[in-house]
Amino acid sequence: MSGRQCDVCGEGPGWVQTYQTRGSEYDELWLCARCAEALGVTPGDPTYGPTVRELLSGLIATQAATSCSCGTSFRQIRERGAVGCPDCYHTYRSQIYELLTHSCGAHSGGEPQIVHRGRLPRRVEVYRGLLIDRETRLEELRDAVDHEDYERAARIRDRLTDPGER
Repeated sequence: MSGRQCDVCGEGPGWVQTYQTRGSEYDELWLCARCAEALGVTPGDPTYGPTVRELLSGLIATQAATSCSCGTSFRQIRERGAVGCPDCYHTYRSQIYELLTHSCGAHSGGEPQIVHRGRLPRRVEVYRGLLIDRETRLEELRDAVDHEDYERAARIRDRLTDPGER
């Protein structure tokens, strides 16, 4: 109980605290049981909103439903920067995609540019210039031109045309 009176009728004690928003401003309203029911604001009503217990049980159920067969949680993947097993890619697909797109600048607008920047197996390392460095240099070239840094753009262009020069 709040110790406040109902803001609608002024008779009963206010037991339901509600917030009414208008733009960036909000009003706090306290409603008695009768006014809350008359306005359709009841804790059992799904439009009223979930209780703390419902929120926590939903969170726990969601976490349990998205645990991988190897026992790796998404928090561990995010901290380590590596998945626990191949099934993790399927289990955490949407979270991994969101993490990659956010870290690759997709949140600033446009299509995400997901490019590998880490180590490669030796058998693939010889193709780094063709596969990865070229894409990275093209991205750097676009950035240099966008920022009107034409000297840097010329150096990048030269590295693109003569890949032997590092």
